[in-house]
Amino acid sequence: MDYGDVSIIFLKKVLLALLAYCIGYLQTSVLWVILPIVLDIAKEFYLKSRLKRRDLHRRIAANDEKDVIGSLSNLPSWVCFPDMERSEWVNRIIKKLWPNVNNYVHDIIKDIVEAKMNKKLAKYKLDGLVFEKLVVGSVPFRVGGVIAYDDLSRNEIVLDMDIAYAGDCHIILKYGKLKGNIKDFQLYGRLRIIIKPLIDILPLVGGLQIFFLNPPEIDFDLDGVGGLLEFPGFSVLLNKLILDTISSVLVLPNKYPIRFSKKVSKQAIKIPQPEGVLRIHVIQARKLVKRDLTITGQLTSDPYAVLSIGDQECRTQIIERTSNPKWDYWCEFVVEEIKGVFLFISLWDYDTIQEDEPLGKAKVQLTEILSKQNANMWITLECVKHGEIQIRGTWLSFTSNIQDLQQMLTENKQLKALQTLHSAVLTVFVDSITNLAPSKETEKLYTYVQVEVGKQEKTTKTFKKPRDPVWEEGFTFLVPNPEDDYVIFTVFNEKEETVIGTLIYSINELFNEEDYTFEKKSFRLSRCDTDSEINLSMNLRILKNDSFLDTGSQESDGTKPGFSLAEKITGDESLVNDLSEHSTISSSSSTSSDSSDTDSVKSDILSSAKIKLTLRYSVQRQRLIVVVHHIEDLHFDETKSIYVKLYLLPDRHKDNKRKTEVIRTGKDPIFDETFEFFISNDELNRKHLEVSVCEEKMLKNETIEKVNDHRM
Repeated sequence: MDYGDVSIIFLKKVLLALLAYCIGYLQTSVLWVILPIVLDIAKEFYLKSRLKRRDLHRRIAANDEKDVIGSLSNLPSWVCFPDMERSEWVNRIIKKLWPNVNNYVHDIIKDIVEAKMNKKLAKYKLDGLVFEKLVVGSVPFRVGGVIAYDDLSRNEIVLDMDIAYAGDCHIILKYGKLKGNIKDFQLYGRLRIIIKPLIDILPLVGGLQIFFLNPPEIDFDLDGVGGLLEFPGFSVLLNKLILDTISSVLVLPNKYPIRFSKKVSKQAIKIPQPEGVLRIHVIQARKLVKRDLTITGQLTSDPYAVLSIGDQECRTQIIERTSNPKWDYWCEFVVEEIKGVFLFISLWDYDTIQEDEPLGKAKVQLTEILSKQNANMWITLECVKHGEIQIRGTWLSFTSNIQDLQQMLTENKQLKALQTLHSAVLTVFVDSITNLAPSKETEKLYTYVQVEVGKQEKTTKTFKKPRDPVWEEGFTFLVPNPEDDYVIFTVFNEKEETVIGTLIYSINELFNEEDYTFEKKSFRLSRCDTDSEINLSMNLRILKNDSFLDTGSQESDGTKPGFSLAEKITGDESLVNDLSEHSTISSSSSTSSDSSDTDSVKSDILSSAKIKLTLRYSVQRQRLIVVVHHIEDLHFDETKSIYVKLYLLPDRHKDNKRKTEVIRTGKDPIFDETFEFFISNDELNRKHLEVSVCEEKMLKNETIEKVNDHRM
């Protein structure tokens, strides 16, 4: 409020006072004094309520929930603002459009779904499945609720919809002369629609991307001859086949693109745009349910874990006869969407005769994993009485710095994982082939392209026209080392199962391109009778772990001076946390051994001897690393055979036992051997290392000296 407004208000009050004075001076009724005052007060209240109502409407229009709640007082307890908003108006529109959807859905299923199902059936030599009839029926799918995200910085609109379909569709499958009807088909899942990019001409949006965040739930019944497949094994196989086919088309990272404006390039809608890579370390599980009965009458399990994000799935190795498996398994997922996406984990008991039995399942939001970068997470399993699984997630972002590639390769090498770890992500867009000349042979061409990077293999849809096929499909590949790896393109004639042409492209050539990207370049196909060229677009992005600590320079071979084996050990807590710490250990002698140890203990202890060890703990790899260097001042017969044995206690089990090679000559035996114990960070304080110097004998080995209380 400025000085002019204050002056006007002051003058109004003065005039009101003068008016009241004049009315009193003229000795008129007192009502003439009260009436102006009442009118002025009523006017003030009216203006304030009007301004408050306008401000409330403005806030409601802006959809600011906190402002609305703050503007209203004494709200009932049942008033809430749910994340999902009702969308009956959307259901009314869908119901009106549903009769016109039949032809569009029919073409999609015939051109895409049928071809993908036959490719999957070809693995079992059962291809030839045909959708003879497909009618979507009169009952459309329903949208249970809608979420619109408005906190995105990118030039797009993101909508999430809960989809439920339980309609009256009529589907007839034909395989050879056999026919089967699919009835009571049901589908439930969360569908995401990305409207992108936003443009400045009508229709204001360039296109759509439609996909399910996670695999939807499906169910159906088979009728007619197809009812023969209702046996448990066949029905499960068919259900999995249909779900896998839907996932390969509409579940992340697969998307169904629709372009609205020619101003927007096809690549902008169809090329995958991942946000990063999630690296998961499946460490172990504990207290799993025991499903198997052994010959000895004991209960046990043979567990393995399956992890999935969208259509991507990884499976650990099987650990036999245990309810506390340690997998030490690494896997990686390309992540295109973070919000609303889950990591699904299911544990199974492997059986050779019957179907594998479930040991529990769990799901974790990616946002929760990213908020606990590199932290160990114990996740309680659902649908079972007890059981937990421990995982650790690491988010790998994208960079264009070539130096980060060397850092990533160094990290992957240090992890020493049994599985292949990757250092980059390659995006490939297969556009078309030109100059595929028509001839008697090409009149029967049903062409598709197979793209390979390492062990990863992906294929385009089949183009059923003889000349210049156009696919316009994008794929994403994880690359172990872009300096050495290749992309192999193979063009097939599906009709005759022959190779039309091939192209081998070295990924390191992308380093010569600006931002490691090129768009729609033509490459000559080899093994091709004509001058055919394949048109491609590619983009390479290097992975980077922002929390990575290079420990390679810290793992030297130096040691500190040794201690006498007769001295009592003193635990150094910093030892397990500093990867570069090198130390020797000592202990008091022991004249007795554990009952489960097969080595006896010798009574004449040689207390002046020293053993030189190096202890390190790698947080990234979850490993305790022990280097046995040598023994000094061991006054013992030089003709004896000496070795060192390590036990990680308190679990005296063969998996926790390590031993060096036997040294048969020399006064001070030198071993220089490295051993690793797989142990999670939170277990360090509960473990201790037992080190024994033993003599190898014909019948029974003897322990010369033992360290039995070196705690981590």
